[in-house]
Amino acid sequence: MTKKIKQTVSERVLLIFIIFLAIIFFGSLITMKNKCLFVKNYDPKKINFINPNDIAILNAYCGNVIIELYPNISPNSVERFKMLIKSGEYNNVAFHRV
Repeated sequence: MTKKIKQTVSERVLLIFIIFLAIIFFGSLITMKNKCLFVKNYDPKKINFINPNDIAILNAYCGNVIIELYPNISPNSVERFKMLIKSGEYNNVAFHRV
């Protein structure tokens, strides 16, 4: 026979509070109209870069992500990245890490 352990009142209140916060949080994510808050959409053609050959521009849903490449630090990785961009490997791929 198993013995049931009753929750204390404070544990019940805490559980209800956590559930309430989770509902509010996920509800706000679903109903948020502008999912691109605090993101400015810069036009990369209007920005002057020191070395434009070492810049990659990712067109994301909320705006452009400008990626600066460092061939002096990692030349093989930069060349491989440029090759993959030109071959279309990154087309329609989700951008998930900064």
